[in-house]
Amino acid sequence: MRDASLGRAGQQVLQFAFTIALVRLLSPADFGVVALCSVITGFITLLGDLGTSAAIVQRKELNPRLLSSVWWLNVGVGVGAAALLAAGAGPLATALGNPGAAPVIRGLALVFPVRSIALVHGALLQRDLRFGTLARSEVYGTLTGGLAAVIAAVLGWGPWALVTQQMVSAAVGGAVMALGAHWYPKARPSRTELRGIASFTANLSAYNTVYYVARNADNLLIGRFLGTHALGVYDIGYRTILYPLRNVTNVVSTVAYPVLSRRQDDDAGLLRGYLRIVRSICLITFPMLALLAFLSPEFVGVVYGAKWAELVPVLAVLAPVGALQSVTSTVIIVYWSKARTDLLLRVGIIESAVIVGGFIVGLRWGVLGVAVSYLVTNLLLLYPIIRVPMGLVHARAGDFFRAVWKPAALSLLCGVCAYLAGLWPPLHGAPLVVQLIALSIAGLAVYAALGWLWLRDDITWLVARLREALGR
Repeated sequence: MRDASLGRAGQQVLQFAFTIALVRLLSPADFGVVALCSVITGFITLLGDLGTSAAIVQRKELNPRLLSSVWWLNVGVGVGAAALLAAGAGPLATALGNPGAAPVIRGLALVFPVRSIALVHGALLQRDLRFGTLARSEVYGTLTGGLAAVIAAVLGWGPWALVTQQMVSAAVGGAVMALGAHWYPKARPSRTELRGIASFTANLSAYNTVYYVARNADNLLIGRFLGTHALGVYDIGYRTILYPLRNVTNVVSTVAYPVLSRRQDDDAGLLRGYLRIVRSICLITFPMLALLAFLSPEFVGVVYGAKWAELVPVLAVLAPVGALQSVTSTVIIVYWSKARTDLLLRVGIIESAVIVGGFIVGLRWGVLGVAVSYLVTNLLLLYPIIRVPMGLVHARAGDFFRAVWKPAALSLLCGVCAYLAGLWPPLHGAPLVVQLIALSIAGLAVYAALGWLWLRDDITWLVARLREALGR
């Protein structure tokens, strides 16, 4: 846990720093054209895994024939997908409403074969709880990719700076995982072995496809009908709310999945472990995103600059979406641990239909309308998203909501207090960075004081886990 926590924290600090640098060097349209192309390339990347990584982690026993079979399958899919995408880049770019984006699609296609080579290695590292190597792969990939992107941006490469970032990051991160796993394919591929995981991977791959469509339909619709400038603004807003998810939710989920999978036959133990994880995530992500929502003008002005002023209302709406997703995205651990990807797929289809429908409705009011629709659909889907997986461990949705409502209420109070503190006249003439720091401290002070009175046991447990993670 220590290596995973430190590695993910370091990786995200680097990623955020490079994002700030690139936001100031590039235009919203540069980010928009890459985000639009990434709707297609990201989908192909998703299909390249086929759910095999999760199957390797979940499976109780592995054999060399299965691992080699999965490796060859992944590499074959990666190479084939890159070739098809490069050949069809022109028509795809035209369909996206931006024919000039075809070269960018071809450039992003080169990432697929590189990523496919290290998929099995990454799954083995996660299964064996070797998070130190995974952390190094993320840090080294982020560092080299970010440096390459900044240099390219300074040289005036425009959107190609962001393409370069993905290419270099994938190559370096994959190389670190492949070398660190100390594994290479030794056996011939076997159809029989692949059929043994076919049910798990087919349902999971189908769910990932449906989930991806739902989570990227906003980018596709904005880029197609509102243009790359509008998409660039929305993309940076969504990237911003993802940082708490990637810093906290993803690293906790990465560690928790292999651990909770070993409790797949103990529903009570799996539930206790899962709810403890959810509470820990809430204690950290909720106040961060509450402050982001209430202090979005100060945050955007200080971090991104005046040319991104239209991002302010979008970020204020997307921040609560990030808070909801920081906990609802963890339910996939329960589905995976119980090997119920079939049920996950059925729920995902309904969820995706509602979300995409909301995007279509919100599009008529521009980028802000899409953001509002995203928030509304997430609220409408909250109960069913929680209720179904809780039933797999003989629990109720109320068990989940009882675990999160106190941190949620305190975080809302934290944001409100920070906003009200901004009405204090002496702060009005202060530099924007001073206002951001002062208001954040005011909100967090309220959260910490009331949290210690109301959530002392949870905070004590979390602090103890953090001390363990830091080796103290």
